[in-house]
Formats: sequence, structure tokens, C-alpha cells
Amino acid sequence: DYAAAKVAGHDLKGLQCYMNCDISQLKLPFMALIDYRGFRVLAMSILPINKETIVYGSADAGGHIHNRCERIAAAMKRAATILNLRSHVVGYG
Repeated sequence: DYAAAKVAGHDLKGLQCYMNCDISQLKLPFMALIDYRGFRVLAMSILPINKETIVYGSADAGGHIHNRCERIAAAMKRAATILNLRSHVVGYG
């Protein structure tokens, strides 16, 4: 499906943008985009994240938003400044 292939490409581009920020506090997953014989696969490492270990973001598709670590929040704010992103409301509304 063309749309799914586009989304996979944009996921990788987004990860590359965060990597290019070069902020050592941010830990990012390994990701690979594989095109083979007309098929596209997005492969990503499995992260050991659950509701007890997550400190920033969501582990349940936005049901609960975590922001427990000031150091990571500051790193994300710095990345947002570099990427010219603005804070916004997330989650179910």
C-alpha cells in the first residue's frame, strides 16, 4: 500500500531528525527501512518500555502522557527548539 510505505519513510525521517539534534540525553531506537522486491518493511528494535519504566511520552497510544524526568523534558524542549517545533496538546480529548 502506497500510503503505508510513505508513513514508514516519514517515521525514519523523524527519527533521523532527532538523531541529528545530537542530544546525548535522548536515547533512540535502532530503525531500518528495507525495500525488497516491491515490499517495504520498517524494522525497529523492541524497547523495554512499560508504564513503570517510561519517563516521557506514552506507552499506551496517548491514553496516559508521562513527564516524570525534568532532565529528559529539558532535552526534549531543546530538541523541539532545534527542530522548530512548538508544544501542543496530545492525548485523548
